[in-house]
Amino acid sequence: MAMAFKRGESPDDHGSDIVTYIRHMLGELRAIAAGQREEMLVYLIEMAAVEAGDIVSRRRAGLDGDVEGNEAARVAMKASRKV
Repeated sequence: MAMAFKRGESPDDHGSDIVTYIRHMLGELRAIAAGQREEMLVYLIEMAAVEAGDIVSRRRAGLDGDVEGNEAARVAMKASRKV
């Protein structure tokens, strides 16, 4: 799954495609790390893959760039219930 750009195109024209490709490659790296039983590395790669998925989802929803400042502001907070 290689990325190729036509003359005059820039990587920015295919932002979601590139992040999807990165996510795919992270899956390949995760499999290699798991085969070596490098659990911390597997975990970190999984977190990067989750972030890549979130980026693609935000871009497809048209939300990328709408929130400035702390990335945590993008996370919907659920009020805790008192028992």
